[in-house]
Amino acid sequence: MDQLLSRRRTERGLHAGQQVTVRFEALDLEGLAVGQVGDVLVSAPYGIPGEEAVVEITEATRFRARGKIVSILRKSPDVAAIQCRHFGRCGGCQWQHITYPVQLRYKTRLVKEYLKEALDLRRDLVQETLPSNPIWGYRHQLVATFQDREGQPVLGFYTLGGGRVVAIQECPVQHPTNVSILKAALDAVVQLGLPIYNPQTRKGFVRGIIGMTSFATGEAMMVLCLKNRIEDPQTFVRAVLDKVPGLVSVMMTIQRSPTLEMKGPRVSLLWGKPYIEEEIAGIKIRIGPTSTLPSNPMLLPSLFQMVEKYLDLTGVETVVEPYAGTGVLSIFLAQRARWVIGVVPKDQFQLARESAGLNGAFNCALYTRDPARVLAKLKVQGLSRPLAVLSPPGKGASSEVIRALVELEVPRVVYLGRSLPSLARDVGMFQAEGYAVREVQPIDMLPHTSHLMCAVRMDKVGV
Repeated sequence: MDQLLSRRRTERGLHAGQQVTVRFEALDLEGLAVGQVGDVLVSAPYGIPGEEAVVEITEATRFRARGKIVSILRKSPDVAAIQCRHFGRCGGCQWQHITYPVQLRYKTRLVKEYLKEALDLRRDLVQETLPSNPIWGYRHQLVATFQDREGQPVLGFYTLGGGRVVAIQECPVQHPTNVSILKAALDAVVQLGLPIYNPQTRKGFVRGIIGMTSFATGEAMMVLCLKNRIEDPQTFVRAVLDKVPGLVSVMMTIQRSPTLEMKGPRVSLLWGKPYIEEEIAGIKIRIGPTSTLPSNPMLLPSLFQMVEKYLDLTGVETVVEPYAGTGVLSIFLAQRARWVIGVVPKDQFQLARESAGLNGAFNCALYTRDPARVLAKLKVQGLSRPLAVLSPPGKGASSEVIRALVELEVPRVVYLGRSLPSLARDVGMFQAEGYAVREVQPIDMLPHTSHLMCAVRMDKVGV
């Protein structure tokens, strides 16, 4: 009878409000710790594999459930000292309670297991995750949201799952100047009495702030994000000047749509210059408020060297980069190849051209159109068998871009993926066209989170 009742409980799964004992065995792509209770996979934030915990279920389906840790019954030896007072409430850095070597180990395991299941890729093709150095203070960009809290503005990051904003006092992964930007912006909004935007009522107009700091020059940029233009934006400028070390640019953007996206269709300069200057792997670049530079610039030299190694450059090749972003990788490769062709977004095109000029990269041609159309045009002009670097945004590459590269008879592709599902989908399309994966290098762009980047080398079979 007891066995029958136990089986019936398993068949019904778990339910919200129920408390269960879970031994965590792994970490998933969301950064949650995962264990099994009967036939149900139970996940919870802030757990560590090897721990045993009481978990209260918050949502459940038949075979999957999610919950929150109520108490720890058996502690993991891999617990690290917490560096931030906001840990456990802020939605970022969900792994900072895990020692860094263990974070790297589980990132490698995630990549191996995911690509084995999605692509039947041999696990030995996946290398150990390349660590970041440093692991704190590495982020160059901050995006913070304003929220009204009983008549008082707060500025910070959303809690895990969203909804409520945590009033941030510190952020150990950010460049210290970015934290100064956050504090200066909050003080200015309070001082000026600017009304905070409420996404439910759509009243108020101050949405948030974007901060950006250069590690090489110390230059800083602040962007005030609004729903509607304020009457005298210069009052905000005067309120933040001399409050942020290295501040060289104050800008404003208007986003009228009811969305979490901060940036509107245009960004206006209020004071200073429209860019800050950065240097990466010896390449001088100008980056603006719409630039898509990865959040950990100090790890980019190692990434660029990995790309150079995977391309196996000798100095006579032509390289195409359909998703060139700021253009910095294209400029870097132009110093090592005969010719590089990059396609950058329209809103980054001018600064990318200026960056190419700063480095004398006259063999780096930059376009700003649909990448697939640019590749098709190059084929008509006679380009054949270039090498390719594909670094699409998180949603992955378009099938048209992949088809265009195949039609150019690209013999080798280096794919830089920011999302494992997108990477697996895109690599699978190349495999269907006769490309073989030679090596995968996970790169820890964002320590203390579950996010990573992967460099994948693919060669056309038989070429």
